Amino acid sequence: MKNQEKPDRSGGNTPAVNPRGSVRFGPFTLDLDARKLWRDDALVALPSRALEALAYLVAHRDRAVERDEIIAAVWHDVAVTDDSLIHAISVIRRSLGDDPAQPSFIETIPRRGYRFVAAGFSVLRGMGSDTVRPLNGV
Repeated sequence: MKNQEKPDRSGGNTPAVNPRGSVRFGPFTLDLDARKLWRDDALVALPSRALEALAYLVAHRDRAVERDEIIAAVWHDVAVTDDSLIHAISVIRRSLGDDPAQPSFIETIPRRGYRFVAAGFSVLRGMGSDTVRPLNGV
């Protein structure tokens, strides 16, 4: 993979994914150490909150995740509505080329939340269900 670092312009207030692990699903690799999503050898641009929402869903791939739980994990320091999560999921789906009507990666659980459903999922290194959480432990 290419190393393409970008400076963090979040001002330090954006919750961070605990940097441990890397997973592969379809043509994608989610590298939590580098906080990047790759499609084969190409970097996929994802906003920080969308990347964290994807990482949270991947870490909890064994179950449907409630909307409120994702919001608390990803936007813990900001009051947001479901619209922020809906937008983040839309951005993720667009980046993955996923179709909400026939999901390959993220399934909507009506009136409840979302589930990561990728087939061919493989842990490349160090990812457990406790891997993705804000660095401040919230």
